[in-house]
Order: sequence, then structure tokens, then C-alpha cells
Amino acid sequence: NEVFDLIIAHDEKTLPLAQEISSGAKIILDAHEYHLEEHDGSVIGKCLKGYVKYLYTNLIKTPDAMITVCNSISEKYYNVFNLKSKVIMNVPDYIELHPVRIQNNKIKLIHHGLATSIRKIECMIKMMDYLDDSYHLDLMLVSNRSDYFYMQKLKRWVKKRKRVSIIPPVSLKNIIPTLNKYDIGLFLLPPTNYSLKYALPNKLFEFIQARLAIAIGPSPEMARIVNGYDLGIVSDDFTPQNLAEKILSVSKDKIMFFKNQSNLIADKLSFHNEGLKILDIINNLI
Repeated sequence: NEVFDLIIAHDEKTLPLAQEISSGAKIILDAHEYHLEEHDGSVIGKCLKGYVKYLYTNLIKTPDAMITVCNSISEKYYNVFNLKSKVIMNVPDYIELHPVRIQNNKIKLIHHGLATSIRKIECMIKMMDYLDDSYHLDLMLVSNRSDYFYMQKLKRWVKKRKRVSIIPPVSLKNIIPTLNKYDIGLFLLPPTNYSLKYALPNKLFEFIQARLAIAIGPSPEMARIVNGYDLGIVSDDFTPQNLAEKILSVSKDKIMFFKNQSNLIADKLSFHNEGLKILDIINNLI
């Protein structure tokens, strides 16, 4: 049998296995988000909620350290389960790129990620109805088999609009170079559950590495980054119309300013720095 010095359990559902094979090894739980409410509003969420609660109640004392993606979720674990965790933001490696200038006075928006109904991708599609012909949105979407019908719905929505396209996904290593060709990274994420309300997703940091301006709804953790580093546009609410109005109010020169702000902060908000926190946790354990 293999003997380990350190085991990293990716979310609580792997804790039973980590405990079974540990033989004294240190265990780090990477909780990612607040999974107890991650799929609220869906059938799978109702099925998993009791099991996830059981794991946190019965096995959570197993890990020697715990990490999660943002302050709000870390605080939630402490308030509900009295668990202390370190925050490691979900940032990519630093990539040497530069902001691309706006071409032909056309503003190119991009959203990429999972097409799942709880994220309400249709809100970003509807937003384009309030923008003029100088704006175009590309959606680079991936979907699970369980989201097949939702993806078909999105395709029907897109087909009715001239300035929205669904484009094929690219490999993980090509995401940021592909994003670099755009002007604004878009993510309007209605807070349908706790994890989505306080989301701080990898795509936000991929937008930054791609040297884009950013346009988001008032999601607190994302807004803290966008406003704190002056990276783009934050709407007053989660309605498509309000975010569209905010985008229209920003000049092309201001969009280039935001893109240059992303360029200035790209190294700081990369795994080059965030990864040092993981090394510190490991060094303190072993």
C-alpha cells in the first residue's frame, strides 16, 4: 500500500476516502465553495444537501487544514460549522500578454463557462437587447448532459439575435489567449444560492490575465476586486437593462483604461503569488 505524507481532498465528498487511506498523513480539505447550498434550486441539490451536511457534521474534524476561495465563504463555514479556513483565490498562472486595442469601433464582449440553469445565462443574452450595434457578445459555453435542454434553450435565444453568438470551447491552456482578442469580460450572475451570491470564480481572474475590461453584476466578492483595482463596470442590480446602461455609459477610451488596469494587476492576481499561501500551509503541516 502507498504511504502518503499529505493528501488534498477536493471538496468534502472525498473526505471519507482521504480518511481511509491517510495512515497518519496530513489532510488538507479544499472546500472550494459552500457546497451545502451550491445546487439549491435544482433536483441534484435536494439530493446532495443532506449528504453534504452529514459529511461536514461527522467527518470535518479529519482535515488538518482547510482552504476555500473567498472571505465570505470562509466566514460562512466558520459561522455554520465553526471551521476555520484559509482563503486561496482561484487564480490562473501569469501569462505575458498585452491589452488589444478596440478594433473598428466594435466592442467585443465574451463570457465563458458552464451553461447551467442556476447561473441564468439568458440574462446576459437579454442584456444585448439594450445595447446598440457596436456591441457583440460571444458565449463560449460547455454543458453537462443534465443541462442538455437548457443548452438548447440558450441556442434558441441566441438564434433570434444578430449580435450574440455561441462559439466552440477551447482547451484550458488556450482560454486566456483566446479571451485576449476581446474587449470586455462579462459575467452577470444572479444570486440564486449562497455560493453564487458570493462567487469569486476563476473566470474573473482569467479576464484579468487576458487584459480585459470587466462588466459584472453587484456580486460582492467580484465587485470588491473590480472596484478595488478599477477594472471595469459593476451594475446597481442584476437586471440585464441596468448592466447594459452601465456599459453604454463607458467610453471606448475608458474601456481601454480598464484593460490597462488589468494589465497592471495581472501579476499580483496570479498563481505566482497566491500559490505561496498553499506552500505556507503545507510547510506548517509537514
